[in-house]
Amino acid sequence: MRHEYVGDVGDFGKYGLLRTIARVRAMSRLGILWYLTVEAENNGDGRHDGYLFRGSDRDRAKFRECDPQLYLKLLDIRQNTRLNLAEISKRKILAPDTIFFELPVPGKLKKSKTFLSKWEQRDQWFSEAKSFLDPVDLVFLDPDNGMIFLDLDEHCSTSPSQKHCYWHEAVQFLEKGRAVVVYHHLGRQRGGHVKHIQKLLSEIADRGFVASAIRYRRGSARAFLMISSSSDHSTWFAEATKLFEQTWNRHATIHRLG
Repeated sequence: MRHEYVGDVGDFGKYGLLRTIARVRAMSRLGILWYLTVEAENNGDGRHDGYLFRGSDRDRAKFRECDPQLYLKLLDIRQNTRLNLAEISKRKILAPDTIFFELPVPGKLKKSKTFLSKWEQRDQWFSEAKSFLDPVDLVFLDPDNGMIFLDLDEHCSTSPSQKHCYWHEAVQFLEKGRAVVVYHHLGRQRGGHVKHIQKLLSEIADRGFVASAIRYRRGSARAFLMISSSSDHSTWFAEATKLFEQTWNRHATIHRLG
């Protein structure tokens, strides 16, 4: 996640989904792990805010009517403030008891002769995040590019990616009984987006967990992987996706394994 993404069309879908999940279980508590990156980039990302400003009022209404309150709050952020993730908490986009882990992902790591020590720095950062998010029921992981299924014995052969989360990180929340939602960018994967989503769901199933996905098609295509650590979570997510589909079906599609 980056500050300049705040309020873009991807953010609109993301918070719309999280608000819907929370609505189904009002007593649940949400925790956000931003996977914040702060190094400067000049790639045009975060400019997908035409849903707020462009086209006819009828075109904008196709978004606004999905969640009018959320739409107006993000419109105000984009019009009147410097883009910063702190606005999400300040404007109460999510429930008031939501907690946010805001420490940036280690980027320009300290010089090291081995990949292992770079992983140690990453693991220390994640350990702090995990402890901070211990009180919550649902964890949302929000890396720039999505999740990598990298086995632990493969770590020594590669350097940690600042723009991804890893399965061995997500599973630590699942093993503690938390429900997990992961942002995953859909690029130009061979075979198309649907095939790629099925591969992701299969990877999760092979590791012993049940998941579904919501493909959000506006701006840069993305999927939200909803991973259960119990049958109760599966029921929770099923109810939430059904509710989400009722109002967001113009922009999103539900995917299940098989």
